[in-house]
Amino acid sequence: MKRVNCSQESAVAAAVRAGDLDGALTSHVARCEECREIVQTAGWMQSLARDVQSDKAFPSASLLWWKTQLSEKQLKTEKAQNLFEWMEILSVTVITLGVMGWAVWKWFTIQAAFERIVGPAEPWLNGYSIPGLFLPLAAILCLVALAYPIFVDD
Repeated sequence: MKRVNCSQESAVAAAVRAGDLDGALTSHVARCEECREIVQTAGWMQSLARDVQSDKAFPSASLLWWKTQLSEKQLKTEKAQNLFEWMEILSVTVITLGVMGWAVWKWFTIQAAFERIVGPAEPWLNGYSIPGLFLPLAAILCLVALAYPIFVDD
């Protein structure tokens, strides 16, 4: 595409900058596309300059820097807090499983100690002497341990 330069281009640009577009130049701008683009571009740039001057003052750079640093620290804190919450869930689950495993492993010892304290075994106690009944109880306690941090508000 070949660009055609207008002989009046510099005069139109100077008149637009000065804000004094006389009759001869106005009629030339109506006929010449190059000069019309100069007038449109200059008008757009002048309105942009007015908008920037009329806007409120920009915040200080130190305030923007401080807000950015604060935002980064908050993000790091949230990541660390999420990690600690998952570690809490994991530790409660492991401790619950450990206690339940120990109780299943030592059930007969626990039952004997209970009988020494309470007295002879009652019929209801004999019904719970199978260590396999601890597995559903262990599963329920693990679910409670997992759900506890989710439902508790900080």
